[in-house]
Amino acid sequence: MPGSSDRTNATAPHLLGHVLRPDEFAHHASYDHALPAPELRHWVDRYWSVQWQLPPGTGFTATTIDDPSLHLSRERGSISRCDQPGAGHWLTGPRPRDGFEATLSGTGAVLAVKFAIGAAPLFAPTLQPDQLCGATAPADAHFPGLAQEWADIPDGATNAAPQLDAWLSARTPGPDVGYERLRAVLQAMTDQQITRLPQLAEAQGCTVRTLQRQFRRYAGVSPKWMLIRARVTEAIAALDRSEPHQEPVMADLAHQLGWSDQTHFIRDFRAVTGQTPYAYLVAARKHKSGPHPKV
Repeated sequence: MPGSSDRTNATAPHLLGHVLRPDEFAHHASYDHALPAPELRHWVDRYWSVQWQLPPGTGFTATTIDDPSLHLSRERGSISRCDQPGAGHWLTGPRPRDGFEATLSGTGAVLAVKFAIGAAPLFAPTLQPDQLCGATAPADAHFPGLAQEWADIPDGATNAAPQLDAWLSARTPGPDVGYERLRAVLQAMTDQQITRLPQLAEAQGCTVRTLQRQFRRYAGVSPKWMLIRARVTEAIAALDRSEPHQEPVMADLAHQLGWSDQTHFIRDFRAVTGQTPYAYLVAARKHKSGPHPKV
């Protein structure tokens, strides 16, 4: 099975900008990931897993800032999340503000499928992504029998990948024009010169309202939210990559990533993460040595 895993628990590149304080996360839990089979990659980004064994009486809250992908997960052991406590099988949507928090304690494991943006409804026609925005729902409502079908799949993503491939391959969706159009828009969003919604609509030869309908139908969030969030995750990744002896100037970072001024950068960063860039960097550097950043 072609794949990629993280056996040393060094921070995987795709976690930068998405998992807050990745060094602290790696200290408390073991992360693994694997690619799906090539024929599934049009709809599935990756498989991922987290396993932990913490001392009695201790806990750790992991916070993620994700793109508007939907995650299908099996969660075992001692875990509680912001909107659905306890173990189980869940579908989790994007959170518009402050990120997604899960508190780990004792021993446990999470195994999940990260669908490509907009792809989850193609595997579960009853699923409406906008109803999962900022929420978690029991997966059985859209994937009946999931608990039994996943019962014997290993906890680690690398070992689980062949069985997850088989499970998803049996449900491979047919062609969907709307999904293909969404993928084209998402590709256009990777152009760092596009920072505003009217620019994106012009590049796609459509109206802003058309883009809004596409994203509501397939992703459950607005395209404007995605543009802002994409730049914020780039900012988080830049702060995470900075060495303790480096002193990033927030105004320079804001300019590099397309904000008109530092005030708007701080506003958007706080809206997505719940904290200022400076506060985030100070917290992240508690696990590193070095001077505080300039502001």
